[in-house]
This record gives sequence, C-alpha cells and structure tokens, in this order.
Amino acid sequence: MGKKWGSKQWYEYHKSNAAEAGVQKYASPEKTALDSIDNRIYELQKEQKRLSATLSGWSGLLTLFVPNQTTREISAIRNSLEELYLQRTKIFQASREAIDKAASRGIGEYHITREIRAEEEAEAAKERRIRYLERSPAIRSAQSAIKERLIAITLEAGGIVCYYCNVSLEPEEVHIEHKTPVARGGTNSKKNLALSCARCNLSKGKKTEAEFRGYVENKK
Repeated sequence: MGKKWGSKQWYEYHKSNAAEAGVQKYASPEKTALDSIDNRIYELQKEQKRLSATLSGWSGLLTLFVPNQTTREISAIRNSLEELYLQRTKIFQASREAIDKAASRGIGEYHITREIRAEEEAEAAKERRIRYLERSPAIRSAQSAIKERLIAITLEAGGIVCYYCNVSLEPEEVHIEHKTPVARGGTNSKKNLALSCARCNLSKGKKTEAEFRGYVENKK
C-alpha cells in the first residue's frame, strides 16, 4: 500500500488539474492549432521514413530504376516539413503564451473556488456550533457565539433595542438574556434568547418574561 498523500500533495494535484482544465477551456483554439501542426509533422515524418526505407532497399544498378514518383514524393514531403516547421515556429510563442495564461486562469479559478468552499465550511461549522450550544444548559460557554449571531441578525433588521424596555443599544452595551431562565427549564434556543440592556438583565434575575413584565408594570 502506497504512502498516503498529505494536504500539500492533494493541493498540487488539484492545482495541476485546474491548470489543465483552464487550458482546455480557455486556450483550446491555440492548443488545437499547435497540436494539429505537430500531428501533421509526425505523419509526414513517418511517411518520409517509409519512402526512404523503400529507396534504401534498392542497390547497385537497380537504383537507376527507382520510380520517379517515389523521389518526387520524398522531395514534396521535405518541402512540406520545412513549411510546417516555419509555421510552428511562428505560432509556438503565441500559443505558449495563450496556454500559460489559460493555465494561470484555471489555477486562479481553483483558488477562488477553494476559498469560497473554505468559507462555506467555516460558516457551516459555526452553524453546527450554534445548534450545539443552543442545546447546552451552560450559557457561559455558549454566550459569545450566540450573542454575536443575535447581534448580527438584529443589526440587519434595523438596529438593536432592549427586548424589555426598547431603549436603543450599541453592540458593546448588549446583554444576552433568557426569557425563561435556564434554572427554570429554559434553553439557549434562539426563541428563548433576547438582547437587553444591563439594567433589565440584572433586574430580571431568575424571573420568567411574564413575571418580569408584571414586575415592571407594578413598579410604574
């Protein structure tokens, strides 16, 4: 069994595939033109060797009877090869540049996709953490992540106000509050959490939401 690849080997493997995919996607006309010339040169070289082998089979006086057609074909192949070599020289540089740019573009797209995937995975991990913390009875371990999420959601909705007294709050002034205290069966679920000012949070203590609102009403 071979040695397992590490993250660096997998990265190089995927980067190489991305470069090849970029060439196929963005440089196919240039690459096709170069490949076509190379294939044509290869075929002519094979035919030239075949005809040359035929000529070399003749010996002595028999060479005087070598068919003119064969020699003409060899001469035509040589001329064609010379033309193809010139064409290949002209298009090689342009083709090479196009292929290099396409490979770089493919690698760039791979990096972008990789970064997006990493961000999505990080966000998914954060969501899993939130769901886990929401089921946890310990608010201290959950408070930072859940509070950050609630503040972000509330700011997107238009601003932060105390859930109980409606006073406007800055993010650094916010307290996280259980509508039904954990000590009385409450959880860290979003439905049971609210953002409040320090005064309401400290005054509420272990009261339920209904009890605290009644307490506030009676004080008026």
